[in-house]
This record gives sequence, C-alpha cells and structure tokens, in this order.
Amino acid sequence: MYLHINKNCVIKNDSVIGIFSINNIDNLKNIDNIIDLSEGCPKTLILTEEKGITKAYVIKLNVDTIKKRKI
Repeated sequence: MYLHINKNCVIKNDSVIGIFSINNIDNLKNIDNIIDLSEGCPKTLILTEEKGITKAYVIKLNVDTIKKRKI
C-alpha cells in the first residue's frame, strides 16, 4: 500500500518510521535527506527508511490528516 503525501508524491506505507508535527521537532538541521514538499507551510515531518536510506519529508498537511490516510 502507498501513502499519498503530496499531489506529486507517494511513499510506501511500510517504509514509514514515524509521523511528527513540525511543532514537536527541535532541530531539523541534524536530519539528512530532507525533502520539502510543504510549499512554504510546513506542518508535518514523515520519516521513512527504504533499502537502508532514511528520508524526511516535510509536508503542509496536518499529522491527523496523514494518519487517516495511512492504512
């Protein structure tokens, strides 16, 4: 299954490590591989790992909205 996080981006459900509110993250500078899809309105960070590669997606949707989409 896939999780639709942006109009042009989907990620595999089983690659998701965690879904976090940007308000609860102290420092994004220590995170490598940040993909900003927030269009200037960051609300949620989705941390993923696939094939040993960790990525962080910053999106404009709320945490609750994304969690409802996750199967």
